[in-house]
Amino acid sequence: MEEDILNKADIKTIQLIKEESEKLFNSVSEVDNVLTSKSYNLLNICIPILTVTIGFSISQAYSENYSKLLIYSVFTSILLFFVVIKLIRNINPISTILLGSDKLINSNFISGSEHDEYLILTNRILNIQDGINTNKEITRKKAKQYKECYNFLIIGFSFISFLFFLFCLFLS
Repeated sequence: MEEDILNKADIKTIQLIKEESEKLFNSVSEVDNVLTSKSYNLLNICIPILTVTIGFSISQAYSENYSKLLIYSVFTSILLFFVVIKLIRNINPISTILLGSDKLINSNFISGSEHDEYLILTNRILNIQDGINTNKEITRKKAKQYKECYNFLIIGFSFISFLFFLFCLFLS
């Protein structure tokens, strides 16, 4: 369908469409970079807290006086461990489509006529559109994972804190 629409346009319209599609492609890539950066920043916060809570849990486990905080730190460590794993998956590179075309030089596009530029631009636009669609899907998945991590942290800490409060209130 997209190809049929492009076949109706003149060369100036095709060039304009190509420029706009490249801008959209770049903005999708920028959003992906922002999500990766946010995941990395959250990971930089979670790892030190995870390290401290694991260290506290180990030191409390080997002491003779068990603290109520041991329970809190163990559950917090478990929560943070799962969040860190999910964030690492979100940061790892995913095969995205790069701006450019693998199919730019093709005997079907270059015949030595004035129509060559039109065919190459049309092919380029279709490749960019495929890249935009693929990268949008990858970005959606990354955004969903980031939101899940964030919500998991908020809800998890709230739930653990609430249970710890009840534990301290009724077992003191």
